[in-house]
Amino acid sequence: MTRIEWVHHPLRKNGFTPFHAEPRQNNLVPGDNNGVADVFVAATGLVGALVIVTEELPAATVGTTYSHTLRAIGGAPPYTWAVASGSLPAGLGLNSSTGEISGSPTAVGTFDFQIQISDSATPSQSGTRTLSLTVTPPPSINISSVAPSSPSLAQGGSATINVSILRTDFTGSVTLSLSSLPAGVTASISQPGTGNFGTVTLHAASNASLVTNQTITITASGSGVSAKTADFNLTVTAPSGKASLSSSALSFGGQLVGTTSAAQTITLNNTGDAPLTITSILATATMPRPTPVAVRLPQEQVARLR
Repeated sequence: MTRIEWVHHPLRKNGFTPFHAEPRQNNLVPGDNNGVADVFVAATGLVGALVIVTEELPAATVGTTYSHTLRAIGGAPPYTWAVASGSLPAGLGLNSSTGEISGSPTAVGTFDFQIQISDSATPSQSGTRTLSLTVTPPPSINISSVAPSSPSLAQGGSATINVSILRTDFTGSVTLSLSSLPAGVTASISQPGTGNFGTVTLHAASNASLVTNQTITITASGSGVSAKTADFNLTVTAPSGKASLSSSALSFGGQLVGTTSAAQTITLNNTGDAPLTITSILATATMPRPTPVAVRLPQEQVARLR
C-alpha cells in the first residue's frame, strides 16, 4: 500500500503565517510503504494588518527640544507617515519616512491630531490613530513685588527694598542685580538664592546726585530660565536737620544766694537725616522782684541813722 504524507513548514512574516500549501506527488514504487509526497509551500503575498501601536505621547515643554518616534506593526515596510487631521503643536513636525515627531514647541496647550500610516505593499495598506500631545510651560521665575516701590533717601543716608520672587517649576538659585543707579548711590544685595525673597539696601554718599523718581531696574536671573525685570522709582534728597528739645523750660524754685541747685536735664533730639552740631548754648532766666520788708528799729538806732 502506498502512503502519501502531507508536510509543511510555516513561513512567518511580521508575526503572521500567510501561506498556502500545494502537494506534488512523487513517482511511487508499488509496495513502497515509505513513499512520501513532496509538499511545496508557496507564499500568497498576504501580510499582517498594518497597525499604529503608539497609544500615548510624552509631554513636551515650550522651548525645549522634543523627539519621539511613532511605532507600527504589520504591513510591508517601508512606511509613510502623515498627519491626516488636526495639527501638531507649533514648532513640531512629523518625519514622513521615520515617524519621528521632533522640534521645539512654541505654544502651551493640548493638541489632538490623527496620524495616518501607509505601507509599501500592492495594494497598499493604511491605518490611523488619534493621538494627543500636551505642551507645558517652561520653568520660569518672575519678580512678584518690590516694596517700597518709590523709596527716598537723603545724601549720606540709606534705604532698604524687599524683593519677592515667584517660581514656576524652577528650584535653582536666583540672583538679583540693579542698573541705572544715580551717581554716588551704591547697593548691597542679600540674594534670594534658592529662596523666594531678597533684600536690596541702597547707600547714598554725602555728595550723591540729587534725583526725583528716577527709574531703577532690578533684574532676576537663574540658570536655564529667562531673566525678568521690575522697576522702582528712587528719590535722593539733600539732608535736613530737625531738632527738638525734651523740655522748653526749667524751674528751680526758691534758691538761697550762694547755694547750688539740683541738676536738671534737657535733651536735644535730632529727628532729621543730617547730623547736628551744638555750637553754643544760650540760657535766659527770669528773676522774681524782691518783696519789700518792713523793719521796726529802736529809737536810739533811728536817732543814730539821722
